[in-house]
Amino acid sequence: MHIQFAAKEHSGQVIELWRQCFGDSSKFVSFYLSHHPFEEKTMLLTLEGDVVTSMLSLLPAQLVIGQKKLPVRYVYAVGTDIRFRGQGLSTALLDASASLCRRRGEAGIFLIPASDSLFEFYRQRGFVSAFGVASRTVSSSEILPYSDSDLDVRPMSLSVLAALRNHAFACLPSYIAWDEAALAYAVKAARAALGGIYGFYKGDTPVGYVFYEPQEGCMQLKEWCVPETMYAEALSALHAELGASSYRLRLPGQTPFGMLRWAEGISSPPPDSLGYANLILD
Repeated sequence: MHIQFAAKEHSGQVIELWRQCFGDSSKFVSFYLSHHPFEEKTMLLTLEGDVVTSMLSLLPAQLVIGQKKLPVRYVYAVGTDIRFRGQGLSTALLDASASLCRRRGEAGIFLIPASDSLFEFYRQRGFVSAFGVASRTVSSSEILPYSDSDLDVRPMSLSVLAALRNHAFACLPSYIAWDEAALAYAVKAARAALGGIYGFYKGDTPVGYVFYEPQEGCMQLKEWCVPETMYAEALSALHAELGASSYRLRLPGQTPFGMLRWAEGISSPPPDSLGYANLILD
């Protein structure tokens, strides 16, 4: 077994492995790879000879803690060929990822466990709980009718989105910040899932935004960033646009959601409360 960055000659095997592990279509995987080309060296593989046996992606992000902005990598799409499971391949890739971050001067790697049972798996591999969420479900019958209001719902540019996001979450113990390229991909991915993004404006002043995707008979508001004082008004305005039967909001909170593994030589005291990581391409 050896570990290396993915290259063009691996694309066919990567697509098939991705489909085997996650059930996505070839179209979706090709869409992802077109926005994260192998030349960017963000995908690590294990190989047995010429056979791709496992993979993961390492997407650049920033961990913001107060005034500190630490470069980190988001571990995404960890998958092992069913024929090679139980051999420690994903552990080897995680260790290689942490070593790579250390050599690059990055602070660590973070991920979102796909199920509750995986939290212990990753804890045994050096990760600690670092990010939390809360959820809120609202049926259409609970939403006030949209009336004449100076709150408008309309498209929002990436630069405005990034500035608004960073300002809104700066008050949290920590949060994951994405650059405009990552936000652009998140918008495209939401649209590919028949969702999108709306901005909320008071006159010409941006005051909030929402990423939304239809999922499981409910409109998932995958990132809801609106001041609590405007919550009811913004939800009414959004419902006037989308008309869904119910909405499930993902918010900053304290239900464990994401984990962090510091690079060797870098340590930080455990926070008093969990930070926030979202727009994680789930």
